[in-house]
Amino acid sequence: MPGFYLRFVGSDTLPKSLSRREVEECFGLSAEDIHELRPPRFRGTARLGAAVQLVMLRATGRHPDALSGLPPVLLRHLTSTLGMSATDIASVTSLYKDRATRFGHQLWARQRVGFAVVDDTTKALLADALRELATTAVSVNDLVHQSEHWLFDRRLVLPGDRNLRDMARTAFADQENAALETIRIGVPREHIHRALLHTFSKRSGPGGHTVLDWLRTPPGKHGQLTLSEVTKKIECLKALHVHEWKLSAIALNRLKAYSQEVVNRTPSATKNLSPEQRELEMVSFLHVTLLEQTDLAAEMGARRLTDLYRKASGKVLKKQADSSVDLRAERVELKEVLYDKKLTAEQIVAAMRGLLVFSAISDGTKS
Repeated sequence: MPGFYLRFVGSDTLPKSLSRREVEECFGLSAEDIHELRPPRFRGTARLGAAVQLVMLRATGRHPDALSGLPPVLLRHLTSTLGMSATDIASVTSLYKDRATRFGHQLWARQRVGFAVVDDTTKALLADALRELATTAVSVNDLVHQSEHWLFDRRLVLPGDRNLRDMARTAFADQENAALETIRIGVPREHIHRALLHTFSKRSGPGGHTVLDWLRTPPGKHGQLTLSEVTKKIECLKALHVHEWKLSAIALNRLKAYSQEVVNRTPSATKNLSPEQRELEMVSFLHVTLLEQTDLAAEMGARRLTDLYRKASGKVLKKQADSSVDLRAERVELKEVLYDKKLTAEQIVAAMRGLLVFSAISDGTKS
């Protein structure tokens, strides 16, 4: 299913700014749905309530929040489709006279859509999936979003956000502990100590900025100065033995997420983190920065080679063009001498020899 139709997965409420196009494409009723929703099985406003529960579950994977307001454009679309009178009723609860009918319609909507509730078996599968997804998730929110789509793909009703978020936090924390263990094994303690001491120290020169400030600074425009600056950063990181660190067990996008945390905050705030979190984020930052600077240096070097090739090619073409002009002029002179009827054969040969000598002298002067 295209991503356009999945953007409401995980939502328990809908924005008031929902457009008519979004309603028609994501919350529409089929002819079979309308047939199933006909009286006498569904009557009055409860018929509209059943339709709301059906389209919400189908689009979001969740039962709609009973108390939250419904977008007017959605109500107008459903009442028009069902041939009902327009209503200003704002919530699912207000569409029902009793809770039993509402819960009965929830069950009907699940059966109609083909969804099942999460039980002990599927909860264990979800926990396993969260541990797997946590290896590449960049944050708890990202992990929750991925798990919502995992449940939706398996036709399971999404549990409450709090329960799902608690499970995601546990899985994410387990992966952070695994990342810390990878750093303990793959990075010598003296390397970490030296790297932290150096990056938080003041860099020589005006401004009093730290080495971390310098490493966080994005590259400038393409040019020799920028390439020189990138090379200095690579030399600085390699002097800290960053290229020797073994971090392959940590997913690259997770490393980039930790690195971005360092980029987004001031060096003093990073320095004040807990020791474990500071080591995790700083090791990731230095590793990712080395990868990025190396790629940037290769790209800039390739661009510089291309520029040099283009300039050299231009000079060669210009020289070839100048040479062709000179050759044309010499051919004209030779032709004039060769066909000059006033000159004898001996004079023609002497004149041509003179032209060849002059041409050789001119070429020697140019070269």
